[in-house]
Amino acid sequence: MTTNIYAKLLHIQNEVKEPSDYNHSEILKLLNPLLEKQKLTLTLSNDTSQPFIHEKVDKEHIIKYLKKVEIADTENPDNKLFFNFWAVGGNVDLEKAKIDAENCAVKSMLCGLFLVCPS
Repeated sequence: MTTNIYAKLLHIQNEVKEPSDYNHSEILKLLNPLLEKQKLTLTLSNDTSQPFIHEKVDKEHIIKYLKKVEIADTENPDNKLFFNFWAVGGNVDLEKAKIDAENCAVKSMLCGLFLVCPS
């Protein structure tokens, strides 16, 4: 009998040893073996159903765009979860604003789903 996707996520949450204040790349490195063990894949992408928003306030660039995550069960490909979340960032340098938005959004999403970061 295969375990459902929610039970597999719970197993991953229970296996995380202690909360850590890592960046999103380090969190993904921590989660990858746990995802593999539970036979889950995690795919991050931009959600184009909403526009990319760029505003300039004084010297600061503010950006906002929608991200999405798909968690799929490799044992049952029809068993998938989808989540959307906003990436928002600001900086006087446009590229740094984009990087800030991406880093903060992905880290918050991973922490929320897998409980690997302090609240």
